[in-house]
Amino acid sequence: MYPYGTEKRRRAPLAVGDFAVVVAFVGVGTYFHGNTDPLHALYVAVPFVLGWFVVAPVAGAYSSFPSLRNEAFATLGIWVVAALVGLAVRSTDLFVGGAALSFGFVMVVAGGFVFVLWRLVVYRAAVRIAAAVR
Repeated sequence: MYPYGTEKRRRAPLAVGDFAVVVAFVGVGTYFHGNTDPLHALYVAVPFVLGWFVVAPVAGAYSSFPSLRNEAFATLGIWVVAALVGLAVRSTDLFVGGAALSFGFVMVVAGGFVFVLWRLVVYRAAVRIAAAVR
């Protein structure tokens, strides 16, 4: 429909990339805080992956956008809500560690930057390279 839309056949790779970005972002954070256990990084990432995959499909993250600017703002907004859902899940008794305000700030701000970077730069470049190879 829109010129910058996500074609249906590209939604699965985009979802896999979204998963990888959340896990990698949390993994880098846990590593820089002195924890080198990859299972711990996955444990910390679970609430945010859950938040993303609950909020993103409902909010239209895998639909078409009329422009890259609209996609950037929509992605950022969806990430903020998904991160807040992840923080809410993380603050329950199911997860050890809680959700400190500074942790939430980093997840919302830095995570939003990383997500917009992934969605608009890396994914778009990969799509163009794949189209050029054909």
